Amino acid sequence: MQFKKLNKCIIGLFLYMISFYTVATYGLFLEGFGSISRGMGGTAVSHYVGPASMMVNPATMSLSDTTGEVLLGFDLITTDISATNLGTGEKVSSSTRSNNRGPYVAPQFAFTSKVSDWTFGVGMFAQAGVGVEYGRSSFLSRGDIGETGYAAGADTGLENASRLFILDIPFSASFKVNDDLSVGATLDAKWTGLNLDYLFGNKQLASLGGDGRASGSLLGLLGTLPDPRGVHISVSENKEISSGVDGWGYSGRLGMLYKMAPKTNLGISYMFESKMNDLKGNGTVTAVDGIAGNIPIEGQIRVLNFNTPAKLDVGVSSSIQ
Repeated sequence: MQFKKLNKCIIGLFLYMISFYTVATYGLFLEGFGSISRGMGGTAVSHYVGPASMMVNPATMSLSDTTGEVLLGFDLITTDISATNLGTGEKVSSSTRSNNRGPYVAPQFAFTSKVSDWTFGVGMFAQAGVGVEYGRSSFLSRGDIGETGYAAGADTGLENASRLFILDIPFSASFKVNDDLSVGATLDAKWTGLNLDYLFGNKQLASLGGDGRASGSLLGLLGTLPDPRGVHISVSENKEISSGVDGWGYSGRLGMLYKMAPKTNLGISYMFESKMNDLKGNGTVTAVDGIAGNIPIEGQIRVLNFNTPAKLDVGVSSSIQ
């Protein structure tokens, strides 16, 4: 009896200590899926959080004691990000402007059905969503200081904004191997939409071109201008869902859940790197020159290899009574 109490105290102390080291979310994954997981800071890999479990560790769906469940909900995504010019001290905040880049609503839907030792599910979730809106008049919309000295660092009047939205549609299944072990897998269809209005300075553009990460006839045009300051790219639609460039792809995940003790579960989940088609759409590329002004060119823009990275999740959950 004393050993059991000591074991519970050690587990409780360990879980208490590691709870202080939760890291923040980043743009390619929301911090949690479904209200249960979101209410606990995104934890989901080693315990059941409802039908949204398929987005983290599908093996945990075997823990459900019902024959079927439905999840309906939405994420309200907002952004409040500031940028500071370290040279001048100027600041600009995205919270003061909006162009359908926030706040906006992203769906949560999932359905699961249990058949003997199998549990099947399908869902639709916002995997990621983030956007900023800095307007046309901040330091972010100024061209580089030109070598000729004309209109050094002058405002271009060009937009600086972005919005990324990734929709994940998982088709999932889990199998209860025995009382201690369950396994699961998903095949995920993904849609990625991107709005982007951004001004590249000369040095930044030269670096991208030198690395082979930017190409096109406009790079040659810049060399013919009397006082080049940079290039502005605009691929954006002022709509709730559709984006300036978008594309479909796929990914998947594998999961395992092992009961280490009657009240303690170990969960492991691995999500594969996505395989996305190039994001395509119509846009405007503008050469910025200190003397000739802004020179816009309409055309099609492609964003290459915009894939989400692979991700490994490992977690332990324990019920102390």
